[in-house]
Amino acid sequence: MDDGSGDFAWRSSAPGGAERTVWERDDASFPVDMFHSWIHCMTRPGEFFASLDPGVAFSRPFLFFLVFWILGSGLGTLSVQTTLGSIMADYYAAQGQAAPGMAWNLFMFFLSPFIGVLALLINTAFIHAGVRLFTEHPRRIGASARSLCYVAAPQVLTLVPFLGWIVAPIWGLVLTVIAVQKTHDTTVGRSLAAVLIPPLVFWFVLGVMLVFLVVLVTLAVEGAA
Repeated sequence: MDDGSGDFAWRSSAPGGAERTVWERDDASFPVDMFHSWIHCMTRPGEFFASLDPGVAFSRPFLFFLVFWILGSGLGTLSVQTTLGSIMADYYAAQGQAAPGMAWNLFMFFLSPFIGVLALLINTAFIHAGVRLFTEHPRRIGASARSLCYVAAPQVLTLVPFLGWIVAPIWGLVLTVIAVQKTHDTTVGRSLAAVLIPPLVFWFVLGVMLVFLVVLVTLAVEGAA
């Protein structure tokens, strides 16, 4: 993946020219550096995304992404099973089926890193397409990918039943818009367009194509009858 660092050197646009975030420096120890950066991202996202270093190795933000994506997947499953497990079991029993058990949950947890990587790739592709369309001075795709890795930070909120399930995706969307705004030095409006319009257009076109396909199949069946 293009590292995104060839077109600009690191400089903080955070107030006071603050240093790069702790997770991307070598003078802090794990897991303190990760926890500090998580708090920074969750509570002061504008300052946080302005302090990212586009020249740092992609492995650092990617590791941050994997940790919080996998942790969020595990905590989310635990939360759902704890609060809705009995309801789900009753529903499957009424359908004459067995509810997914521990083995299924462990299998999905094992798959979570692969699902996360695929989600990151698709998200980056959509958003960077929007960046190229709507921002005035887009940086390279590697810069987008680095920033979007940190958008996984709210995933751990899924541990909180109901409220966390709602807040996590909403806060993730907010962080995505801020990440694009700060990374590509653009306005909130342009950032919002870059984040929302490409996937909305894609799903709209896909929906129209599916409806068209269903109509064609229906007409073909009726013609053959």
